[in-house]
Amino acid sequence: MGELDSAIQIIQSGLIQKHGVKDIFVSCYPEGHPRIADDLLEAARAAKLKAAAEAGLDVTLVSQFCFDAKAVIELTRRMRAQGQTQPYRVGVAGPADRAKLIKFALMCGVGASLRALKERQELSKAMMTGETPEALLTEVGEAQAADPSLGLEGVHFFTFGDLPGSVKFAEGCKG
Repeated sequence: MGELDSAIQIIQSGLIQKHGVKDIFVSCYPEGHPRIADDLLEAARAAKLKAAAEAGLDVTLVSQFCFDAKAVIELTRRMRAQGQTQPYRVGVAGPADRAKLIKFALMCGVGASLRALKERQELSKAMMTGETPEALLTEVGEAQAADPSLGLEGVHFFTFGDLPGSVKFAEGCKG
């Protein structure tokens, strides 16, 4: 009850544990946030991780979706250098049509990724015609294989209303 201006207030409230929740996710922004300065994002993430540890909660980091694997990898390296060792799931856009993808990218402030798509036409064509995030995931997977200390432990699909399309893609990746 009452006004909240930060997720840390929920972590510190005790309500999560009171209701039996033991695992939470904390957001990360590989390309920053359109309305929050990078230094504030980093300080807030660190404070949330500290509060979660004090509350006995297990945390998995999950990123905002983007189309630029380099941004994901650079953020991961910065977090690890800051001593943040929690598992990290990479946020990717599931298969979506061009208009929907652009709409959500602009709403979520992933403009740098949109510029990367313009520069990498093969990725742009794949991601923005309802195809898949395979190129991004391959690049991130190769970085994880080369440096296991990155701690990249999974993927979070932003489905944009097409859950079946994302499930179909993910199931095709098994094996």
